[in-house]
Amino acid sequence: MINFVKPEILSQNEKQKLVHLAPYWEKDVTRISKKLNKWLFKFSAEGKGYLKPINPEENITDQLFYNGVNFSNFYNIKINKIKSNPKVLRKFSKMIAQTTELLALCHAVKIIADFYIKIEKSEVAKKRDLVIEMLNDKNYKVFQACKTEIMANIQDDEYIEIVYKKAIIIEGKIFDSSKITMEILSYLKLLFKKKKMSESNMINCNYSLFFSENFAWNLKKHLTNFISNIY
Repeated sequence: MINFVKPEILSQNEKQKLVHLAPYWEKDVTRISKKLNKWLFKFSAEGKGYLKPINPEENITDQLFYNGVNFSNFYNIKINKIKSNPKVLRKFSKMIAQTTELLALCHAVKIIADFYIKIEKSEVAKKRDLVIEMLNDKNYKVFQACKTEIMANIQDDEYIEIVYKKAIIIEGKIFDSSKITMEILSYLKLLFKKKKMSESNMINCNYSLFFSENFAWNLKKHLTNFISNIY
């Protein structure tokens, strides 16, 4: 799942669009980085370039993306072991949630930069709707990636297909997949209880749903204030 949300370093053009915007994400990236650094300590991976302590004297956005890219690499190395059994997955659920917040924050900043690029190139009447569209586009792609993972673990299932068809994006409205996720999760638990899916398949599905929903929630969280101030 992380491969669908691993951030890319901002282009010079994107960075330029953020010059006159106060980096209101400074407190959040500092908080998240401190929490994730504790996990590096537990894995004896602290100081190996996966995460930098945030220095307020340096460019905050550059540090955010450095941590997003490099912690993703660490996460990719460890996630298969973390998904080895339900107890281990639960043990590291906070690390997974914190990772999704770091990555969502990177994407929120990128969306803001790309928004300014778009409105500079052409006149946009409904600017708030444009930001919502960009937010929805990212979250829907992650939602679809999660669906692919689920279907790969349970093969053909008509009920799952019916539930996923409930996903609708409405112009000007922030896409919310939480109810669909809960319905899918309840159904998967029932399948597992009836021994119609293996433990490993259930773990993979649980992980994909948890990751995608946390990412979506955090992306919305970190864009809400920006959206509310766009007219």
